[in-house]
Formats: sequence, C-alpha cells, structure tokens
Amino acid sequence: MASPINSNISIVICSKDSYEDVFFHLRNADLYEVGEIIFVTSCDDEIKVISEYTEKCRTPIILIIDEGTGVGQARAKGLAAVTNAYLIFLGPDNRMDSSAISKIFNQLTSLNFRALAFSQKIFNQRKYFEKCQNYRFKNKFPAFIPRDVIGTPHIIKTEDARKIGYNVEVDCCDDTLFFNSFSKEIGPIACSDIAVEEI
Repeated sequence: MASPINSNISIVICSKDSYEDVFFHLRNADLYEVGEIIFVTSCDDEIKVISEYTEKCRTPIILIIDEGTGVGQARAKGLAAVTNAYLIFLGPDNRMDSSAISKIFNQLTSLNFRALAFSQKIFNQRKYFEKCQNYRFKNKFPAFIPRDVIGTPHIIKTEDARKIGYNVEVDCCDDTLFFNSFSKEIGPIACSDIAVEEI
C-alpha cells in the first residue's frame, strides 16, 4: 500500500460532547491521508465509537482518554502521543480535505513562519449571522501577517510545540500563553489563506 501523501503529519482532535463531529472525522479519516489521527476525549459515547473505528480505518487511530478538565490538558496529552514530525490541531467542528492539509504544510515549510492557522469559513451561508462570521474571520485574521496568538485549527512542527508545551493547570485553554511564548522563543506565527469549513 502506498504511503499517504501527508504521512509526516498527525491530526490531533480534542473533543467533548461532540459525538457527531467525531463520527464525521472517523468516517473520513482515510481521506485526510495523514500518518495518524489522535482523538482526546473524556466522553463515553465518543470513546465507544472511536474504539469501534480503530480497526475499520487504514489510517492509524489513537484514542486517549482524559479527565475532561480543559483543552490545555487535552492538547498536552495529544501532543505527547504524536509520532510524526508535524501536527495539526483540528477542532471537531472543522472540515477539511487532504489537499488543504498538503497546501498549508507546503506553506509552513516554505515561508518564514513557524506555525500557521487555517482560515475559517462557513462555506454555505444560509443566515445573515453566518455571512457576518465569514466577514469577521477574513478581517480579524488577515493572511500572512505575524501574530502573537492563533487558535484551533493550526499546523505546527511537533518538536517546536514540545519545546513550549501546554499548561495543564489552565482550566479552559492556554492558547494565549502557549503562542505568546512560542512567538518569543521559537519564531513568527500567522494565519494562512488555506481555509477549513467551520460548522
């Protein structure tokens, strides 16, 4: 069997009460063509369906059960399990394909940035609010302008992420602390023009 085109990339999805989203990613796991997908969750129904899919997918599926105390803790556990050189932290409500993964990876390795966030879009806007969200994403996070903080979803070199690490004592998420330290100690970060769908 040929190696997947994004085989040097791990996807880490930290979820809680997101069964339908987790199920979506499991059904589409092989289409991402990555080296592995790591799910971190504390929810029984998500644990059950992830366990069921580990044998159904060609892509290695790794389940990590956490205590559900926060995204910082979940990301720390996911990061510790990554076996590939690069990782994508993906929100369970984000949708993308292998082409978007390849493109943002090529940007990360060819530009001067050390981490890149995906742009986020609602592709099929049906409400005025959804159109406003797209406007907000586009104007609040312009592409390829250095930033101090980016959020989920993003791509990063695993070694660089481990040098900073996630603060498991922060109840919600320590993105701000992580990326402030990252931009000072590792290098510049920015948003990409490659978009994932926001559900």
